[in-house]
Amino acid sequence: MKKICLILILYLLVVFYATDVSYAIDDQINVTASVPLEDSGSTGGGAVHIYDTTPPQIFDVKVSEISFYSVMISWQTTENASAYLHYGKTLSYEIENFQLHPESITSLHKIKLENLEKGTKYYFQINSLDSAGNQSIKDGYEFETLSEIQIISDVSSFTAKSQVEKIVLDWENPQDNNFSGVQINRSVDFPSLSPQEGDVIYSSDGNHFDDVNIEDGIKYFYTAYSYDDSGNFSSGTFVWAFVNFEDKPIPPKPPIIIPPDVENFEIIVEGKKFVVSWKNPLNENFKEIEVYKSENFPAFNPGEGELIYKGKDIYFEDQEIKEEMIYYYTIFAKDKDGNYSLGKTESGTLKKVKPALIEKISIDDASFIIQDKALLLPFDENNRIHVFPENEIGLYYNSENLPKTLKTILLTIGRSSYILKPDGKKEFYRTKFISPSNPGSYKMTISVLDFKNGKIFQTKAVLVVDDYGEATGRPSDLDLVILRIKNYIGISAQERHLLQNAKITLYEFDDDENWIMWGSEKFNQKNPQITNSNGNFGFMVPNGKYKITVEKDNYISKSEIIEVENNIINNKIEIKEKNNWLVLIIVIVILFSGLIIRKKLKKIKEKKRE
Repeated sequence: MKKICLILILYLLVVFYATDVSYAIDDQINVTASVPLEDSGSTGGGAVHIYDTTPPQIFDVKVSEISFYSVMISWQTTENASAYLHYGKTLSYEIENFQLHPESITSLHKIKLENLEKGTKYYFQINSLDSAGNQSIKDGYEFETLSEIQIISDVSSFTAKSQVEKIVLDWENPQDNNFSGVQINRSVDFPSLSPQEGDVIYSSDGNHFDDVNIEDGIKYFYTAYSYDDSGNFSSGTFVWAFVNFEDKPIPPKPPIIIPPDVENFEIIVEGKKFVVSWKNPLNENFKEIEVYKSENFPAFNPGEGELIYKGKDIYFEDQEIKEEMIYYYTIFAKDKDGNYSLGKTESGTLKKVKPALIEKISIDDASFIIQDKALLLPFDENNRIHVFPENEIGLYYNSENLPKTLKTILLTIGRSSYILKPDGKKEFYRTKFISPSNPGSYKMTISVLDFKNGKIFQTKAVLVVDDYGEATGRPSDLDLVILRIKNYIGISAQERHLLQNAKITLYEFDDDENWIMWGSEKFNQKNPQITNSNGNFGFMVPNGKYKITVEKDNYISKSEIIEVENNIINNKIEIKEKNNWLVLIIVIVILFSGLIIRKKLKKIKEKKRE
């Protein structure tokens, strides 16, 4: 037994020292081993080489970030490989061969093509080569650069509602044909201003998300970007929310009626405190003042930041301030109905740091356009524009008078904010949004954040959402008598009713001051319109003089001349039914017959008495 164990140990030692094995990190595997020679009983050294002959497989080819003059192309390979791309205006790929740097040996490949031509179709071929020299080629791919400004719409009705230990996000997806999905980025202290900022917590084509990975009392910003099939993102819209795990109430909703702001709002530094002063509005419905304090970013709405004052005084002393810290103070006037003013913002700091200046900019540089109707909406004397519920609106802001340094432009409506993006030549900044579904007045704030110079530029306006027009019908004089008789004897009957399927026609003056049918085609509207089951209709038109006519079978047509000053035609028009002469004849016959019968019965009674 001992002899057998000794022999086994000697055998293992011989194998261990006689065999030399090495593996290369490369795709080629070198194996060196001692192998027996067939011609003799001795052993000799030899090398066995095992080569990689499998080419890398190319998959998940994507074209994204398509612009006027550039595009991003990405793909993956099943193993680390180099990346080559050939492209051109034909399948010969005649323009250029593009290669990533030799050290970029990876399985994830991304190449950006630049200096392309606007509105041009290109073809490209992908070539990936592994370290063993195996090559894969895929061709026949194509893309087309943008020929005009294309903006994918933002989501609408984006809300963040605080609930116990979670924040519920809801939104409505855009109706764009190229819509693919929505990406939501979450951040703290400041909203995400691009799809690459913040934490991506959602990316899909749904319209609801519950954020449960949150902490008590922290303010979270959520920015929603809709994206298309090519990976292009919308400008983005953001909301904010914070959770109190004790389920405290959330800040108030946007106002319906906007009361006036305070006057003479200013901040004065006295030693190591701020004296915040103002003059209260004089309207009879005034209730109180609310002052909110914030850092990093000014409050746009009541409930944002820290509420430091609430009452009817005309000043407040803030002693809880630190050196080298910039504070923003936003003041709102509140009326007895619970509505808030637009608000005014000032900033303050102690001596060591220059405060961020808040300067006014002109609302005249902002153009609001009804996207699908190609209609420019001018402001009235109170900086108001009028729209219908759920209109798609484009905002274009002229960049000529803006600082040339890096900046961010935000449009805030209620608690929703939209990020404006520059066009290709940076002549203007733009975004799209959907007007609220409920009629009322909504404050709008356009803010330009100049990071380099520490300035904030603002202008404010009001978005008025008007209800649609309404056509109603009234019974004819004869039917009205019958209805009143019914009501008199206790049978309920309405004298007015909503007019469905009525024909609403709009007319305008021509050059010769004759009434002609309004040319609705260039504004993507219908004329005439047919009322729905609620009797609704509505036109959005350039301001001017118009005539509107309401028609319906068995009704007396009616026309009204109107002077439009807010681009909206939403009159309430009532027309009367025609008298039903057949019914009148039947009633007369019945009454006449009744009189005859009555006379005959009277004669019969008189004869009986005789």
